[in-house]
Amino acid sequence: MMRFDWRRSPLAVKLISTFTITVVLAVIGVTVLSIRREQLSFETELRQQGSLVLEAMSEIIVDALYNLDADFLEEVVEQLSDSELIISGHVFDANGRLIADTETVAELVFGLDADPFGARLLASDEIIVEPQTDRLVVGQSIILGRQKIGALSIALSREPLIVKTIAMRDQGILVAVAATATGMLLAWLFSRTITKPIEELTLAAQRIRGGDLSYTIELHAGVELETLAEAFNDMTTKLRETIDSLEQRVTERTLQLSKTNEQLQVEIADRANAQKDLALAHEQTKEALRLKTQILANVSHDARTPLSAIVGYSEILAEHVDGNLNEQQQNAVTRIAVNADQLLRFINNLLDTAQMEANKLQLSPTDFALTDLVDVLESNVSVSARAKGLDFAITIDQDVPLILNGDFARLEQIILNLVTNAIKFTERGKVAVRVYLHDAEHWAAAVSDTGSGIPLEAQAYIFEAFWQVDGSASRSQNRGVGLGLSIVRQLVIMMGGQMHLDSELGRGSTFTLVLPLVPFAEGVQG
Repeated sequence: MMRFDWRRSPLAVKLISTFTITVVLAVIGVTVLSIRREQLSFETELRQQGSLVLEAMSEIIVDALYNLDADFLEEVVEQLSDSELIISGHVFDANGRLIADTETVAELVFGLDADPFGARLLASDEIIVEPQTDRLVVGQSIILGRQKIGALSIALSREPLIVKTIAMRDQGILVAVAATATGMLLAWLFSRTITKPIEELTLAAQRIRGGDLSYTIELHAGVELETLAEAFNDMTTKLRETIDSLEQRVTERTLQLSKTNEQLQVEIADRANAQKDLALAHEQTKEALRLKTQILANVSHDARTPLSAIVGYSEILAEHVDGNLNEQQQNAVTRIAVNADQLLRFINNLLDTAQMEANKLQLSPTDFALTDLVDVLESNVSVSARAKGLDFAITIDQDVPLILNGDFARLEQIILNLVTNAIKFTERGKVAVRVYLHDAEHWAAAVSDTGSGIPLEAQAYIFEAFWQVDGSASRSQNRGVGLGLSIVRQLVIMMGGQMHLDSELGRGSTFTLVLPLVPFAEGVQG
């Protein structure tokens, strides 16, 4: 049995089939659209009729439904069955139970359980429409005052639509048959004017395919096909010219490809070497960073021990444990303690910077009391502020929780750094710390001073490592090496917060850190 191959079928068959199928599909499409339009129109009209009937019936049965007058409701529902349009009707009480039904009018109906559709009607404030195969069910809840006292549903027949749809379908079939016959005849007549000249062109193409490039086509069958024949003749002429030059072009192209291949091999080798060098440089950089971190850690450990001893003995001398000191000795001891403490903080900052670069610095969040933070500030910086004749104040807004959650040691480091800087760069006036709620999800600590302020052009770089407003060697006072604010910002970012700076020359500066308001663990507050 031979299989039909559409691609190899004659052009006449394709034209007739295409034209016929197009006509049939057009007729079917028009018929389907017409049926669909009628269905939509009928559905819309049926919904409107259902809404009107529901509205009228609701007015009739509202009192009886409120009083649960089952006899009256049965009579009203029984009258619905007299209509050819209405198939059935149902009345539900305020709990969704069936009270009256056209399908069981011979006896009173009281459902023990809520009907699912009745419950849907009572749960909705709109009319519910549920299309089914042979009917359209519409229903709504019945409201007396502001109270839903029950629900009513009716089923409208779709039989007229089904009959009309069948009639339109049969009419469409007849039209499709007539259009198919007419289309096939017209397509056959039209195909004859095309296929015969094409057969002549096919014969000429077969001769040219056999190698006879000198063959020319002479065709008299309309302007389009004559133009096609001329193009065919031009093609054979150009084909002869192309064949003559093709071998030469192939030879030249082969030579070019050989040279390109050699260059490509060289580039591949160079790229492979470059990738090896890049990988080696990457490993060397990682090793250098590791060595730097290790060296800083070792130096910090070895340096902090003697420095801690110097600070401790200086404090012992300053407290006159081994005897009273004269004023010159007291100043010398104080200077030793201050400078040793600054050097110790510098070493700690170097170690923190190295750990951050190596991603080894870890936070340890715990619950802490704000009063502990106040005590730290009072004990560490209040004396320095008052020694310079500065007012020092700490305020906590009343709406701030007394217990917060965070890395207390790092928070202490951040705020001490900001307060120490504020005292260092303020000659007169005051330094203030304020803790407040920034918004519902964040708390903030602002450190303000009445110092000289920071120039606007310097504010964009103040938080960068090893950067200072005055980087010269002739500064009037020791300002550090520029690591403190860089570490402060990085720690605040690690805590999920932000740093803000508000400064004006001659009026002072305010550094504000904003941190997430993390709830403290249960039982800590008490």
